[in-house]
Amino acid sequence: MNKRSDFYKEQYYFELTRKNSLTTSLSIPIAFMTAIFTAYAYLGLNIYCLFDTWLIWVFLLFILIASLFVVKASIYLYKAFTGLKYGYLPSPDKIYEYENKYKNDPDLDKKFFEGIKRSYINTTSKNRLNNNFRVTNLFKANINTIKAIIFVILASIPFFLAKNNENILLKANINLEKNLKPMIPNEQKPSHTSENEDQSNQPDISDFPVDEYITESAEINIPTEHPDTIQKDSDQNSDSKD
Repeated sequence: MNKRSDFYKEQYYFELTRKNSLTTSLSIPIAFMTAIFTAYAYLGLNIYCLFDTWLIWVFLLFILIASLFVVKASIYLYKAFTGLKYGYLPSPDKIYEYENKYKNDPDLDKKFFEGIKRSYINTTSKNRLNNNFRVTNLFKANINTIKAIIFVILASIPFFLAKNNENILLKANINLEKNLKPMIPNEQKPSHTSENEDQSNQPDISDFPVDEYITESAEINIPTEHPDTIQKDSDQNSDSKD
Protein backbone atom coordinates (compact mmCIF):
# COMPACT_ATOMS: atom_id res chain seq x y z
CA MET A 1 0.00 0.00 0.00
CA ASN A 2 2.84 2.35 0.84
CA LYS A 3 4.62 1.58 -2.45
CA ARG A 4 1.49 2.35 -4.41
CA SER A 5 1.04 5.58 -2.48
CA ASP A 6 4.66 6.53 -3.13
CA PHE A 7 4.18 5.98 -6.85
CA TYR A 8 1.28 8.44 -7.06
CA LYS A 9 3.16 10.85 -4.83
CA GLU A 10 6.23 10.81 -7.07
CA GLN A 11 4.11 11.38 -10.15
CA TYR A 12 2.39 14.29 -8.45
CA TYR A 13 5.62 16.08 -7.52
CA PHE A 14 7.18 15.24 -10.88
CA GLU A 15 4.50 17.22 -12.71
CA LEU A 16 4.83 20.15 -10.29
CA THR A 17 8.61 20.19 -10.87
CA ARG A 18 8.00 20.00 -14.59
CA LYS A 19 5.63 22.97 -14.30
CA ASN A 20 8.33 25.05 -12.60
CA SER A 21 10.88 24.08 -15.24
CA LEU A 22 8.55 25.17 -18.03
CA THR A 23 7.95 28.47 -16.29
CA THR A 24 11.71 29.04 -16.04
CA SER A 25 12.18 28.18 -19.72
CA LEU A 26 9.95 31.14 -20.56
CA SER A 27 13.06 33.34 -20.28
CA ILE A 28 14.49 31.86 -23.51
CA PRO A 29 11.83 33.10 -25.96
CA ILE A 30 11.57 36.37 -24.02
CA ALA A 31 15.32 36.92 -24.52
CA PHE A 32 14.90 36.18 -28.24
CA MET A 33 12.00 38.63 -28.43
CA THR A 34 14.07 41.29 -26.71
CA ALA A 35 16.87 40.80 -29.25
CA ILE A 36 14.40 41.07 -32.13
CA PHE A 37 12.83 44.29 -30.84
CA THR A 38 16.29 45.74 -30.23
CA ALA A 39 17.13 45.00 -33.86
CA TYR A 40 13.83 46.59 -34.93
CA ALA A 41 14.73 49.75 -33.01
CA TYR A 42 18.19 50.00 -34.59
CA LEU A 43 16.93 49.33 -38.11
CA GLY A 44 14.05 51.75 -37.68
CA LEU A 45 16.29 54.58 -36.51
CA ASN A 46 18.64 54.12 -39.49
CA ILE A 47 16.14 53.23 -42.21
CA TYR A 48 16.78 56.56 -43.97
CA CYS A 49 19.78 55.00 -45.74
CA LEU A 50 17.33 52.82 -47.72
CA PHE A 51 15.01 55.59 -48.91
CA ASP A 52 16.65 56.18 -52.28
CA THR A 53 17.36 52.54 -53.15
CA TRP A 54 15.34 49.59 -54.38
CA LEU A 55 16.74 47.59 -51.46
CA ILE A 56 14.08 49.10 -49.23
CA TRP A 57 11.43 46.80 -50.74
CA VAL A 58 13.50 43.70 -49.98
CA PHE A 59 14.11 45.04 -46.50
CA LEU A 60 10.43 45.72 -45.83
CA LEU A 61 9.41 42.29 -47.16
CA PHE A 62 11.76 40.46 -44.80
CA ILE A 63 10.76 42.68 -41.87
CA LEU A 64 7.08 42.02 -42.56
CA ILE A 65 7.62 38.25 -42.60
CA ALA A 66 9.68 38.46 -39.41
CA SER A 67 6.92 40.48 -37.75
CA LEU A 68 4.33 37.84 -38.64
CA PHE A 69 6.45 35.17 -36.96
CA VAL A 70 6.88 37.43 -33.92
CA VAL A 71 3.10 37.79 -33.65
CA LYS A 72 2.60 34.04 -33.90
CA ALA A 73 5.28 33.39 -31.28
CA SER A 74 3.64 35.90 -28.94
CA ILE A 75 0.27 34.20 -29.33
CA TYR A 76 1.73 30.78 -28.51
CA LEU A 77 3.49 32.19 -25.45
CA TYR A 78 0.29 33.78 -24.26
CA LYS A 79 -1.62 30.52 -24.67
CA ALA A 80 1.10 28.53 -22.92
CA PHE A 81 1.29 30.60 -19.77
CA THR A 82 -2.18 32.00 -19.21
CA GLY A 83 -5.56 30.51 -18.30
CA LEU A 84 -4.25 27.16 -17.02
CA LYS A 85 -5.41 25.81 -13.64
CA TYR A 86 -3.07 23.44 -11.83
CA GLY A 87 -4.31 20.96 -9.26
CA TYR A 88 -2.97 20.57 -5.72
CA LEU A 89 -3.81 18.36 -2.77
CA PRO A 90 -6.45 19.57 -0.31
CA SER A 91 -5.17 22.08 2.22
CA PRO A 92 -4.01 20.60 5.58
CA ASP A 93 -6.76 22.33 7.58
CA LYS A 94 -9.49 20.65 5.50
CA ILE A 95 -7.81 17.28 5.86
CA TYR A 96 -7.59 17.85 9.60
CA GLU A 97 -11.32 18.64 9.72
CA TYR A 98 -12.04 15.43 7.85
CA GLU A 99 -10.01 13.40 10.33
CA ASN A 100 -11.81 14.96 13.30
CA LYS A 101 -15.18 14.37 11.70
CA TYR A 102 -14.58 10.64 11.20
CA LYS A 103 -12.11 9.96 14.01
CA ASN A 104 -14.40 7.27 15.47
CA ASP A 105 -14.69 5.43 12.17
CA PRO A 106 -12.62 2.18 12.26
CA ASP A 107 -11.95 2.46 8.50
CA LEU A 108 -10.59 6.03 8.76
CA ASP A 109 -7.05 5.13 7.70
CA LYS A 110 -8.22 3.24 4.64
CA LYS A 111 -10.58 6.02 3.64
CA PHE A 112 -7.87 8.62 4.29
CA PHE A 113 -5.30 7.00 2.00
CA GLU A 114 -7.92 6.33 -0.62
CA GLY A 115 -8.82 10.02 -0.58
CA ILE A 116 -5.17 11.05 -0.85
CA LYS A 117 -4.64 8.61 -3.71
CA ARG A 118 -7.68 9.98 -5.51
CA SER A 119 -6.33 13.55 -5.09
CA TYR A 120 -2.95 12.45 -6.44
CA ILE A 121 -4.58 10.87 -9.47
CA ASN A 122 -6.90 13.78 -10.27
CA THR A 123 -4.39 16.59 -9.77
CA THR A 124 -1.49 14.78 -11.46
CA SER A 125 -3.60 13.93 -14.51
CA LYS A 126 -4.75 17.56 -14.84
CA ASN A 127 -1.24 18.92 -14.31
CA ARG A 128 0.19 16.57 -16.90
CA LEU A 129 -2.31 17.77 -19.50
CA ASN A 130 -1.42 21.37 -18.69
CA ASN A 131 2.30 20.67 -18.93
CA ASN A 132 1.90 18.88 -22.25
CA PHE A 133 -0.12 21.82 -23.55
CA ARG A 134 2.59 24.20 -22.39
CA VAL A 135 5.36 22.17 -23.96
CA THR A 136 3.57 22.15 -27.32
CA ASN A 137 2.91 25.89 -27.35
CA LEU A 138 6.34 26.74 -25.99
CA PHE A 139 7.93 24.67 -28.74
CA LYS A 140 5.86 26.46 -31.38
CA ALA A 141 6.77 29.82 -29.86
CA ASN A 142 10.47 29.00 -30.00
CA ILE A 143 10.22 27.80 -33.60
CA ASN A 144 8.46 30.99 -34.71
CA THR A 145 10.92 33.12 -32.76
CA ILE A 146 13.85 31.46 -34.51
CA LYS A 147 12.17 32.00 -37.89
CA ALA A 148 11.68 35.65 -37.00
CA ILE A 149 15.37 35.99 -36.13
CA ILE A 150 16.34 34.42 -39.46
CA PHE A 151 14.25 36.92 -41.41
CA VAL A 152 15.57 39.83 -39.35
CA ILE A 153 19.08 38.71 -40.32
CA LEU A 154 18.01 38.51 -43.97
CA ALA A 155 16.53 42.02 -43.68
CA SER A 156 19.80 43.31 -42.28
CA ILE A 157 21.67 42.27 -45.46
CA PRO A 158 20.12 44.92 -47.78
CA PHE A 159 20.19 47.36 -44.86
CA PHE A 160 23.94 47.07 -44.33
CA LEU A 161 24.55 47.10 -48.10
CA ALA A 162 22.76 50.44 -48.31
CA LYS A 163 24.53 51.64 -45.17
CA ASN A 164 27.91 50.72 -46.63
CA ASN A 165 27.10 52.52 -49.91
CA GLU A 166 26.08 55.58 -47.92
CA ASN A 167 29.40 55.57 -46.07
CA ILE A 168 31.31 55.23 -49.35
CA LEU A 169 29.44 58.17 -50.88
CA LEU A 170 29.99 60.24 -47.75
CA LYS A 171 33.74 59.61 -47.84
CA ALA A 172 33.81 60.40 -51.57
CA ASN A 173 32.04 63.72 -50.98
CA ILE A 174 34.44 64.62 -48.18
CA ASN A 175 37.45 63.86 -50.39
CA LEU A 176 35.91 65.82 -53.26
CA GLU A 177 35.37 68.84 -51.03
CA LYS A 178 38.98 68.66 -49.91
CA ASN A 179 40.21 68.49 -53.50
CA LEU A 180 38.01 71.37 -54.65
CA LYS A 181 38.85 73.60 -51.72
CA PRO A 182 40.70 76.65 -53.10
CA MET A 183 44.31 77.00 -52.10
CA ILE A 184 44.90 80.14 -50.07
CA PRO A 185 48.17 81.74 -51.26
CA ASN A 186 50.73 82.43 -48.63
CA GLU A 187 51.32 86.05 -47.85
CA GLN A 188 54.64 87.18 -49.23
CA LYS A 189 56.68 89.76 -47.48
CA PRO A 190 57.82 92.69 -49.60
CA SER A 191 61.36 92.30 -50.85
CA HIS A 192 62.29 95.93 -50.17
CA THR A 193 60.97 98.93 -48.31
CA SER A 194 60.97 102.56 -49.12
CA GLU A 195 63.49 104.95 -47.66
CA ASN A 196 60.84 106.69 -45.59
CA GLU A 197 59.76 103.41 -44.11
CA ASP A 198 63.38 102.53 -43.36
CA GLN A 199 63.94 105.83 -41.65
CA SER A 200 60.68 105.64 -39.69
CA ASN A 201 61.47 102.16 -38.47
CA GLN A 202 65.02 103.00 -37.36
CA PRO A 203 65.33 102.97 -33.55
CA ASP A 204 66.04 106.25 -31.73
CA ILE A 205 68.44 106.03 -28.77
CA SER A 206 66.64 108.86 -27.02
CA ASP A 207 63.50 106.73 -26.77
CA PHE A 208 65.36 103.95 -24.97
CA PRO A 209 63.98 103.30 -21.46
CA VAL A 210 65.66 105.14 -18.60
CA ASP A 211 67.77 103.17 -16.16
CA GLU A 212 66.40 102.74 -12.67
CA TYR A 213 68.50 103.48 -9.59
CA ILE A 214 67.06 102.56 -6.23
CA THR A 215 68.55 103.76 -2.93
CA GLU A 216 68.79 101.12 -0.24
CA SER A 217 66.61 102.97 2.21
CA ALA A 218 62.99 103.59 2.94
CA GLU A 219 62.96 106.40 0.43
CA ILE A 220 62.92 105.33 -3.18
CA ASN A 221 64.26 107.80 -5.69
CA ILE A 222 63.67 106.83 -9.30
CA PRO A 223 65.29 109.32 -11.71
CA THR A 224 63.13 110.66 -14.46
CA GLU A 225 66.00 111.89 -16.62
CA HIS A 226 68.70 110.10 -18.55
CA PRO A 227 71.87 109.35 -16.55
CA ASP A 228 73.96 111.51 -18.93
CA THR A 229 71.80 114.51 -18.14
CA ILE A 230 72.06 113.77 -14.42
CA GLN A 231 75.87 113.60 -14.72
CA LYS A 232 76.01 116.93 -16.56
CA ASP A 233 73.85 118.61 -13.92
CA SER A 234 76.05 117.28 -11.17
CA ASP A 235 79.20 118.59 -12.97
CA GLN A 236 77.63 122.02 -13.39
CA ASN A 237 76.73 122.15 -9.73
CA SER A 238 80.30 121.29 -8.75
CA ASP A 239 81.70 124.00 -11.06
CA SER A 240 79.39 126.60 -9.65
CA LYS A 241 80.47 125.74 -6.16
CA ASP A 242 84.08 126.19 -7.16
